[in-house]
Amino acid sequence: MYIILSALFVLMTFKRLFIVMSAALFVLSLFEDCNKRVSKKIFLFTAAILFAIGISYYFMTLPESVRFIEHKYSIDMSKFTMTRSDRLRWLLSSDWTTYGFGSSTEYMYEAFDGALEMDFTKIVIELGLIPAFGFVYQYLFFARKRVYTFMFMVFMLLNHIVASGLTGTFSWSVYFIAISCISTYPSRGNRLSFGFGRKRNNAEQISKYSCTCI
Repeated sequence: MYIILSALFVLMTFKRLFIVMSAALFVLSLFEDCNKRVSKKIFLFTAAILFAIGISYYFMTLPESVRFIEHKYSIDMSKFTMTRSDRLRWLLSSDWTTYGFGSSTEYMYEAFDGALEMDFTKIVIELGLIPAFGFVYQYLFFARKRVYTFMFMVFMLLNHIVASGLTGTFSWSVYFIAISCISTYPSRGNRLSFGFGRKRNNAEQISKYSCTCI
């Protein structure tokens, strides 16, 4: 019931990456021990890959890169990025000056009645490359204690590269509370109960149900 309800809620959002994420996490839970801790090598490799993807997407949406791609490959970058490349061009061609995280959002709503909607790119242009890497590193570091929560955070970071949602305070509060519960409780022991009609005392259900509800 938990899995079915969670899947229905995700489908109702019509968010493509989240639909893929929910399917991938469900398959992962069938074939992988989700309570395992992520190794240091995999953690660092994943952080480097996600940072590289974020930087590549940032450079790909720069105005000069957009002109080159459209001329070379006849791709409409405005449609491909759902007008996000246009928004970045508007911002960079304006008189905007960064004064910290969130400054571009405030400016764009005043000047263009809309946000940049690319969280990773926003961090790069507002704070620089080192804070952008720190953002990827720390969010993955927080979720590294369980394979399930780690993969969830990987998908969330991919979403932040191509879309927005970082400033959604309420949603991130739910994510962090769920990840903390999953990471804190042991894989064995009588801590929490789940289920309808009969009592469940095995904390291994945490990964199956709490993670699904994320």
